[in-house]
Amino acid sequence: MNISFENKFIWWAAPRCASRQTATILGPFRFWTHYPDAPAMEGCLYNQFIDPENPNIHNFSPYTHNADIPEGFDPTGYDLIINVRNPYSWVVSCWHAEFNDMFSNPDAIALPFDEFIKKRPDYWWENQEDTTDIQCKKHNLTPNYLIRFESYLDSILALPFIQTKIDHPVVQSWIENTKVVSERLSYRDNYRPELKWKNYTEYYTKELADIVYEKKKGYFEFFGYDRDSWK
Repeated sequence: MNISFENKFIWWAAPRCASRQTATILGPFRFWTHYPDAPAMEGCLYNQFIDPENPNIHNFSPYTHNADIPEGFDPTGYDLIINVRNPYSWVVSCWHAEFNDMFSNPDAIALPFDEFIKKRPDYWWENQEDTTDIQCKKHNLTPNYLIRFESYLDSILALPFIQTKIDHPVVQSWIENTKVVSERLSYRDNYRPELKWKNYTEYYTKELADIVYEKKKGYFEFFGYDRDSWK
């Protein structure tokens, strides 16, 4: 769990959902990172961030993907912020991650997309991203803000503590950088022609979509994603 005591928010930074980009804007607002084996308020790594008033210091910082509420911590009064993504799109991104080691190993082999879904459910189904809906149900929490991958910038700008600093140079610089990143074609174009950027829907058949839906049905329903959004 990532938590800001100063700004009263909990952030669940789900992987493959633009969490790294999110960390660069939440960084200036300072949060603690709680790892699952660390008791609340103790044994935590404190990420010392820049002062929001100082635009001259880089603001990226470590964070955890673990979605949890440490034992002994009372979330009352804290806003819960979660990075989320259409599961069909998310699984395609997990498949892309299979190719990451090809930067250093040109002989690496990754499964075709259909085989990845059918033969590697241990990878994409058990990923920690899936725990965000489960953790909400476990702790009877309703997220206050969803950072949706599909409307990423608007979701970030809806956070009230971002709004209070919207004109700050750090925030304005992040907004411009995010626009550039969102418009750039995938870096994978440079070394894997078959991974040239496509809309995630181009990878799916009904059979593959049904597998993903059945595995992540709870996530679809909890975060309001349409079963037919693979089409």
